[in-house]
Amino acid sequence: MKYSKLFILILGLTFFSVSAFAQHEEATQQAQEQAEVWLPLVDEGNYAGSWEEAASVFQQSVTKEQWGQAAKQVREPLGNVKSRDLRKAEYTNSLPNAPKGEYVLIEYTASFVNQQNLVETVVMSKTESEEWATIGYFIQPG
Repeated sequence: MKYSKLFILILGLTFFSVSAFAQHEEATQQAQEQAEVWLPLVDEGNYAGSWEEAASVFQQSVTKEQWGQAAKQVREPLGNVKSRDLRKAEYTNSLPNAPKGEYVLIEYTASFVNQQNLVETVVMSKTESEEWATIGYFIQPG
């Protein structure tokens, strides 16, 4: 009797884990798809458009003008994107200095005309309207 209860408990935990994993995989895919809609705005120099498409928390932390100036200062010296390959996409419920929520950190290995082997990170968050939107963007040497 003890073993059958243990087996049922293990089976239930396994089902829950698989179900949660599937939900996280779906969320990760949705966030990645949205990031790949947002990134071309930055690539095209449409910083105002990328700000407008970002999450409200992003918009509250930086004005449209500040974002445009910062993005232009970082991106324009790099030149056009030559390649961008997914490095990893990771679902999490917590980020440093952020409230508990749903987040996906997406990293790309990117090469630009004037600099190669960079890591682009796009941080996505599920918004109040249950959509994925950008809350952070970073470029660093790979």
